[in-house]
Amino acid sequence: MKTILSLLLLLITIRSVAQESTASIEHMNMNVLYRGFDNKIVIGSGDTDFSRLYISAHNATATLNGDHYVVRPGNGKTATLEIIAVKDDGTEVTLRSKEFRISNLPDPKLYWGWAESGKAVQNQKPVLSAGYGKYYPFDPEFNVTSWEAMYNGEMFSGEGQYIAAIDDILQNFTELTEFTIEAMVKGPDGISRKISGTWFVRPMLEE
Repeated sequence: MKTILSLLLLLITIRSVAQESTASIEHMNMNVLYRGFDNKIVIGSGDTDFSRLYISAHNATATLNGDHYVVRPGNGKTATLEIIAVKDDGTEVTLRSKEFRISNLPDPKLYWGWAESGKAVQNQKPVLSAGYGKYYPFDPEFNVTSWEAMYNGEMFSGEGQYIAAIDDILQNFTELTEFTIEAMVKGPDGISRKISGTWFVRPMLEE
């Protein structure tokens, strides 16, 4: 009798481990959920014994949107997502549980035209933008709300992303000149951030 019970317990354990190993939580941001941002989560399981899967979220909300879930974390430092499988008879089984760290979105980089901070520029489009760059796994939208720049002791500033007000300064550059712009940007999380960029401006070409 003890042998039979031991075998049953072993089979249950193996079944549990198999369920754990075939269930997946795919998130491009690894183990972090960002506040105020639509974190995309894809779940799956190699087991075909279930009629459907869904996410149970703790300290977060999870909303199904097509082939993925949109997860928004709550307050605090961590949130937990569980994959729940529903069998044909309505029985629910927890396949996997994963804890995520909660964080604010990282600060973006400032771009002048197509050039990120640190680049040499010439005849750039008079517009600022902010983002993470093409090699980042996701690209939230940041809006430049205001900017300012100092040159020869004079302050230049403006609202929005357009910096045409500094065109007259650029016209006067006769050699490669280091130029810094500070900007306020607002992300999808509603947080306003102050970021800056420095470029090396070549003399403008005559048209």
